[in-house]
Amino acid sequence: MLRVRPFAPDDLWTFPELAEQLRAEGITQIYGLAFAAEDDSGVLAIGGFVPMGGGTCEAWFHCARDLGQAGTRLVWETRGMLRSLMREHGWTRVQARIDPTNAKAVRFIKAMRFEREGTMRAYWYGKDRDLYARVIL
Repeated sequence: MLRVRPFAPDDLWTFPELAEQLRAEGITQIYGLAFAAEDDSGVLAIGGFVPMGGGTCEAWFHCARDLGQAGTRLVWETRGMLRSLMREHGWTRVQARIDPTNAKAVRFIKAMRFEREGTMRAYWYGKDRDLYARVIL
């Protein structure tokens, strides 16, 4: 059964490539409102929301593997969390930068009802990122 809970620092080590990349960049902690999704096999995904001011928030998410049926449940849980946080914090825009070559990330962000706004050329270490946003006015 899928459980969504607050992020714990050790959750990051489920994603060794991400942990190494953050360490190499000197990032020593996760910022914002972060969560982890887990089942009996362990942590499946981590993500969060970083308030940027002006009613805008940046979303981030990393998935450990193909989630199968748990992915559908995770989308529903995360959508509900996002709606609640947007109301609670007065956010009118939540945005995310997505690697356009990561089909899993593109499917997830679209399932979250975000819309693609455009491509940010050479944004991350010379690689393009697509900007997606969910706007509620």
